Amino acid sequence: MKPSRSALFLAGSLTAFLASASTQASNLTWDNGAATGAWNLTDANFGGSAWTNGNTAVFGGSDASTVTINASGVSAAGLTFSANNDVITQSGGNTLTLTSIPVVTVGSGLTATINSPLVGVDGIDVEGSGVLNLGGVSTLSGGTNGFLGLRVGVTSSGNTVNLSNGGTLGTIDANRRSLYIGNSAFGSNSVVISTPGTSLAPTFNVSGNGAQMFLGASSSSNSLLVNNGAYVAQTNGGGTNTWSIGINSGANSNSFTIDGANSQVVFGSNQILDVGKAGNSNSFTVSNGGFFRSSRLGVGDAGGSFNSATVIGTGAANSTIVTLSGTSNNAFEIGSGSGANSNYVSVQAGGVINITGTGTSRNYSIGGKGQQNTQTAGGDSNYLEVTGTNSAFNMTAALPLTLGGTATGAGPGTVTDGGNNNHINISSGGTITLTSTSLYVFGSTSTGNTSVNLGNGIGTSTLTVGATAGYTAGVYLSNANGALNINSGRLIAGAAGALVSGAGTVDLLGAANISTAFASSISTVITGAGSLTKEGSGTLDLTNLNSYTGDTTVTTTGGVLKMENACLSDIGKVNLFNGGKLNLNTGGATDTIGALYLDGVLQTAAGTWGSSSSGAANQNDTYFSGTGKLLVAAVPEPTVALLGGLGLLGLLRRRRGA
Repeated sequence: MKPSRSALFLAGSLTAFLASASTQASNLTWDNGAATGAWNLTDANFGGSAWTNGNTAVFGGSDASTVTINASGVSAAGLTFSANNDVITQSGGNTLTLTSIPVVTVGSGLTATINSPLVGVDGIDVEGSGVLNLGGVSTLSGGTNGFLGLRVGVTSSGNTVNLSNGGTLGTIDANRRSLYIGNSAFGSNSVVISTPGTSLAPTFNVSGNGAQMFLGASSSSNSLLVNNGAYVAQTNGGGTNTWSIGINSGANSNSFTIDGANSQVVFGSNQILDVGKAGNSNSFTVSNGGFFRSSRLGVGDAGGSFNSATVIGTGAANSTIVTLSGTSNNAFEIGSGSGANSNYVSVQAGGVINITGTGTSRNYSIGGKGQQNTQTAGGDSNYLEVTGTNSAFNMTAALPLTLGGTATGAGPGTVTDGGNNNHINISSGGTITLTSTSLYVFGSTSTGNTSVNLGNGIGTSTLTVGATAGYTAGVYLSNANGALNINSGRLIAGAAGALVSGAGTVDLLGAANISTAFASSISTVITGAGSLTKEGSGTLDLTNLNSYTGDTTVTTTGGVLKMENACLSDIGKVNLFNGGKLNLNTGGATDTIGALYLDGVLQTAAGTWGSSSSGAANQNDTYFSGTGKLLVAAVPEPTVALLGGLGLLGLLRRRRGA
């Protein structure tokens, strides 16, 4: 999509303003003529003359200079560095005041350092394709035109700003461009914030009505890195407070990273992080103990593709935590709108995402139609993955998490289909816990494969689902192409009622553990070659005509697996442990199985098995209830099986000899 008219107007206005401001001031060139190294209003260090406030200071020559501001009241409309490793410092607590929308220019391939504190009311613009190190405790506030803060790469590419070595920047307020990296045609700019900070003394503090960050408005390959224990605070001042990465079409491969223990970016209420709003391949990463908090997170939420948010921990001791907190304005979106394809959120290596909220005006969707169904369609092939031991996605909300669709409004609310081939993948011991919240799985009824993939055969991955007021409980597979695939996974009921329901299927690709302490049910068809183990003290009612062919196990005292149809596999084993009971509520029907084990002991008695009310030949009320019966296939004696095996071996040898 093309940049919006408002974005073009703001960018154009800013460029024009900067050009106008630069023509109003003269350039005074530092030559240290008085040989004092001091920047004040008296020493003749600028071309044989003393400094006059309101001009642009130029630092050049062949050798690096160290300039010390040793008097109060020094101000400049801009700074230009044309020599490498020039340093501006201060003594006696003196500061450098920046005026007239100041431009700091560092020549291409050069590095300049400002360790003097900076103050000003019109922000700062960094250009020239060089590296600027800011090491002072600076305070800049926005101007009245509404887009003045720290701006990097408005008129040039390849600029770098390092807020390090004690450098801090604060009170950038009353503006809509608090941090602006990369304009429409100028990319490959970077900002690194690495001075350690705290909530009481932030490294970078943004406040004010409508304060925002643009990383790659319409340009590509810009980056923002917060590391080394830096603390970035976005204090809500009202209005829309949005941090956006890759805003317009063509704004690609921009990255925002929070890395390392105690490195934090903390937003106030009603604040948003958009990753790849309409651009492609933009990324947000929180790693190695970093922390992030916002009210809303969107990844590819206005048609962008291949955008990502990744949370990487360092194991159980130092998990990375991403928290989306808020009430009515809470939201979580991956891949909203037509063309918003292949976006993802990944939680890895002990990373954690926590989502809490009580509002119903937003949504929590993967491949949905966006906020309040404002998009015309949902995106395709988007996904949420949680992989690795101690990696977790935890959500408590008044709305369900939706896959391939959108749900908004208090239950039953407005529920609509979205895109296709969207997925949730829980693997290698990862966990998703939806406390008091259900999971809705959508996708077209005629195309696509929208699925929840619980487990990958490595470790035991876990999905816990509760119930959302007014919405269908548990996992709701809305359409026939929706699937819950289980392969070494544990599905836990967080509330009574429907655990899995709808027109889709549960496919057992491997071991499936179903745990409930409540009266729960699965009404969808269960298929596949995997095994089913019922855990927990509650009753799990399987109401459909299932076709899975693996073993069936009940493990817990007081726990009941209730069968409404005689559909157990003829070759599968039934294992009942510790008083775990099988309720054969099959209307007296007989169900053939391969073998029966009670507390691990193979039952060799021929004939039917069941409760005392079933009329079975072998009756046991400890392990059976209901009127149905199991018919156990004949079990050969061990000696017979051994002789048969030896006879087969002899036959094979004779055939080979022939």
